[in-house]
Amino acid sequence: MPVEIQTSTQPPASGVPGSIDTLFAVGEDTGLGSGTVTLCRSVNDYIAAGGSRAGDPATFDGLDNFFREGGKRAQVAVGADVDAALALFTQEMGGGQVVAWGETPGAATAGKLLDFAEQTSRYALIDVAATDDTTAEMQAAAGAVPDTNNDYGLITGPWVTIPAPSGVLGGSARQVPASSTVAALIARADSLGNPNRAPAGRDFPLQYATGVGGAAVMSDQDATTLRNAGLNPLRRKLGLYVLDGFQTTRPLDPDDPFWQANCGRARMWLQWQSLIVGYGYEYKTIDGKHHLERALQSDLEAVCASLYAVDGLFGESPQDAYHVEVGVSVNNLDTIAQGELHATVEARLSVHARTIIINLVSVPVTGQVTVA
Repeated sequence: MPVEIQTSTQPPASGVPGSIDTLFAVGEDTGLGSGTVTLCRSVNDYIAAGGSRAGDPATFDGLDNFFREGGKRAQVAVGADVDAALALFTQEMGGGQVVAWGETPGAATAGKLLDFAEQTSRYALIDVAATDDTTAEMQAAAGAVPDTNNDYGLITGPWVTIPAPSGVLGGSARQVPASSTVAALIARADSLGNPNRAPAGRDFPLQYATGVGGAAVMSDQDATTLRNAGLNPLRRKLGLYVLDGFQTTRPLDPDDPFWQANCGRARMWLQWQSLIVGYGYEYKTIDGKHHLERALQSDLEAVCASLYAVDGLFGESPQDAYHVEVGVSVNNLDTIAQGELHATVEARLSVHARTIIINLVSVPVTGQVTVA
């Protein structure tokens, strides 16, 4: 037989995940194996891989809270140090939130998380220390967050009280970093379809916590003080435990949407979705009739349109909210001769309502209400 055809089966390509609700946790449990990353969809997955509460209580309890609050997926990396562990979170794992529960809170840890988030298109969740439960202490913790790359993460506190581990007789309540709750709230909000949604307020009440911070209930004034400092407090508010803020340590600036954390996460979503689109155009022929440029433009516009459809982009019309440019201003004979295909995406990111102001006007019986 002069021509013989043989077939084989290859494993399916994993692709680049489009979701950004994964939790990336730096662990310290050597039972998982140093230099390894473990995918967990429950605490049982963590235990099955060799992890234990005795080996790393911070990661075990944090994961337990994360999954019970609604988190879906976590990658746990163990390395020689925090830098080595972070390096294990490769691009193939997609986007998401990065934490380091076993590291000492402070400027050094915050800086490493923020820098890594900026370099890998992810988002850092920074915690205060377990003992920081007063307004002054948490203000100081927020003030220690570096200014460099502070649009790639947020700081939250105080720590959260959760029940004893399941199945442990006579066990006591545990204290876990607030970021384990916030990461889960993010996953719950993302499941509603808008990655630019702030997972705060009464729409996202805590469902596993039995307490937050010290014995005193945080006042509205203290919560406002903390938000103005750039810290997002978890607190009891009108009978519910909620996240009462979702912003970064950047100052409020009408020309800079990234003082709000949801805008930073929306940017992350656009980055990963655009990456997926871009990979689809590798090695395709750049023709002189601009077919490839227009196809790329169409696919990127579809990404923006999907975010606009769920109110993640701001504008009365799509033309007000986003623009994709693939014309001669970015693609010319010189770039084409080098085998390059360029696109520029502009997007107006929607911000959340930070303050609600309602004016109540009392009108006497002899008066008249305003006609609409």
